[in-house]
Formats: sequence, C-alpha cells, structure tokens
Amino acid sequence: MGHQDGTDAVIARLAWRSHGVVTRLQLLANGVTKKQIRTRIKRGSLIVVYPGVYRVGHRAPSIEATYIAAVRACGEGALLMEAA
Repeated sequence: MGHQDGTDAVIARLAWRSHGVVTRLQLLANGVTKKQIRTRIKRGSLIVVYPGVYRVGHRAPSIEATYIAAVRACGEGALLMEAA
C-alpha cells in the first residue's frame, strides 16, 4: 500500500465513524499532513463545510452529517439538542 493509499484509508476510517465528516484536527492528529489536506480539498475529495470541518467525497450529505459538521464547527463542548 502506498503512502497516498494509506492517507486515504485514514481519512476513510475517520469519516466512516461520523457520517462522512472529519475535522482538520482529527486529520492532523492521525498523521495527515497540511499539504495532503490542501491537495484533497483542491481535487474535491475533501469538501469544506465550515473552517476546519470537511465532508469526505460527496456533495449530498445526510442530515446526520449536516448536524455533525455544525457541532464540530462550534468546537469542543458543543451539543445539538432538539427543541423542547
């Protein structure tokens, strides 16, 4: 397996656990470099949803992906709750 394949596998593993949404911090913490992130944004395999929050490889997110992206964009401690 080449380095690029390994990077894509890391991204896929992270995305699979969160409805296709990953953060820049998650990617960096798992060995994906800033250059690899920029390259994937340019080629469209990472889609910027919010600053530092990406959707992986698709333009039609599930509602869960939309919620996860919004919560992650708000930072640590953010929660999503339904209306009372």
